[in-house]
Amino acid sequence: MSHHLSLHIKSNLFQQKRLYHFFINKDLLVTKQKQKHDVSITNNKDEVQLLIDHGFIHLQKTGYYHYLPLGLKVINNITKIIDKEFQKYDPNYTIQKLELCNSSPVKLWQTTSRYPKNKDEVFEFMDLGSKRLLNPTCEEDITNLFKNFYKPNNQDSLPVVLYQNTKKFRNEKRPRFGLKMHLIFFKTMKQKYINIFEKLKLPVTLAKADSGDIGGEESIEFQYINEKGEDTLLSCSSCHTGFNIEKFSGELNEKYHEKTLKDLAFKLCWNLKKDTLIAIYYPKNEILSLTKIEEELGDKLDSESFKLESNQTIIDFVNNQEDLQEYLFNLPIARMIDLRINKRGDLPDWPFKMFSKYQFMNIDKVDLCKHSSNKYDCSECGHEETINVTRSIEIGHIFNLGDRYTNKDNFKVFNKDGASVKMGCYGIGVSRILQILINEKQDSFGCNLPVNVAPYKVNFIIDNYKKDQLDDSLISFIERISENKFEMDYYVDANKDVKQFEKCKISNAIGIPINVLVNGKHTQLPIVEVEIRGDIINNEWARLIEEQIKNKDDFTVLRGKREDNKLPLFKVNYNDIFTVIDILLKCIR
Repeated sequence: MSHHLSLHIKSNLFQQKRLYHFFINKDLLVTKQKQKHDVSITNNKDEVQLLIDHGFIHLQKTGYYHYLPLGLKVINNITKIIDKEFQKYDPNYTIQKLELCNSSPVKLWQTTSRYPKNKDEVFEFMDLGSKRLLNPTCEEDITNLFKNFYKPNNQDSLPVVLYQNTKKFRNEKRPRFGLKMHLIFFKTMKQKYINIFEKLKLPVTLAKADSGDIGGEESIEFQYINEKGEDTLLSCSSCHTGFNIEKFSGELNEKYHEKTLKDLAFKLCWNLKKDTLIAIYYPKNEILSLTKIEEELGDKLDSESFKLESNQTIIDFVNNQEDLQEYLFNLPIARMIDLRINKRGDLPDWPFKMFSKYQFMNIDKVDLCKHSSNKYDCSECGHEETINVTRSIEIGHIFNLGDRYTNKDNFKVFNKDGASVKMGCYGIGVSRILQILINEKQDSFGCNLPVNVAPYKVNFIIDNYKKDQLDDSLISFIERISENKFEMDYYVDANKDVKQFEKCKISNAIGIPINVLVNGKHTQLPIVEVEIRGDIINNEWARLIEEQIKNKDDFTVLRGKREDNKLPLFKVNYNDIFTVIDILLKCIR
């Protein structure tokens, strides 16, 4: 029986475990001498490329990725943290996890008027003559499901939380921040979101936000500050309130009004119908805001003409009209002047000689430029010049929907008193969290993931390079791992085609927090070396280990902290290894 078990272990090691290295960029398998010049594991590498190189994801096309085994393990670990938070017992509500169908009949979305309004943003298909769409969100489905089971005379069933973790599908013309977003919808307090992000070691800013197409009475975004983000986050240094740019109503401080006399810029563009010429004057050191201009104009702009770097294209178009005088005299012109410009400012010359002053519609003393830090007053607390402006990525969004979905025609859900049941929906971008963790936790070794989401907690790295058979002592050690019922995620790297130090380097690059080096260059069983990859948060780790292990004479600390790009390292008897791992996992993050 024992002999059969040994053969089974060797088969797993030499066949199944090779998959660990199968998806990883082979450039990571460099010699130790080239390690210092290996650009694959240096700081500040693009996080998507880092995920690809280290075998977490594989690019199918821009915005579409396959999750490989390592990436899927991290995604599942993130999901476990979310599940654990939301499945905590609370006497105030019932909470259950479910999984909805990933498509909906179009007629369901027509009921809430979200189709055909969002037709260009969804994927449609025909199913037995009926048109369906792949769900970008699930408000209609969850409301319809709840309506079928809800009984108004049973008020004790409310409130109820139903949540899921599934892929959502959006036809984004340009996928944002690399990975397409996955959403989990659930009804709960924002404190649960705060708890989740704290466990993930992710700093977030809560921002008042526009509810957009989902609708409802209010919403809050959880924003991660990052210069690559597509969102603009405004936050007050006094009251610490955050705002999405669409929700911010604070004004430019008066000290900056009408101060600019020189260095003025002039922008020509068309409105959306191209029947009105727009002339915009603003300081050269500012950047125009399309959103603000359209709001003040009360009309949409033609985006192509707005993006032109020079006015010459429009000037040439106008001057080439067959009857220039008649064309200009019949051309409506909106002249917009930013409030930073003084009324005696040196405005650029008007490029057309023939015009009538009566054809101008003047819009002045309006803010037409993008927000900048320390110049705007807070609309929440009223303090002056306290608004900071940064780029950010939305990784969570909670909505108070009211009766937006429960009070539609043929879609009503009422309580026993005849009032519409109130509803909320709440989303977390799980795949974005994976990408942000890679961005947030990069170091010179690669991906330094938090222990609670790392693909494995421990990597037992065997020195068996070019060996077709494992030594009896190694087989016995691996058997002990199995017999010990080691419950945490661990990996046994016995790939005979890769040297031990290269295996160790790859393990560090993908963020496994603890490496156990077995039968290496400097040790032989029963002694093993342990390398600490994770961030140490308890500097008493060595003392705690020495106090609790049995073979104290075999314990030697070789490096107690990171030194010269080398990780903490110590020797210990393999009979104490499970005790050591339990202690280390409490001392690192």
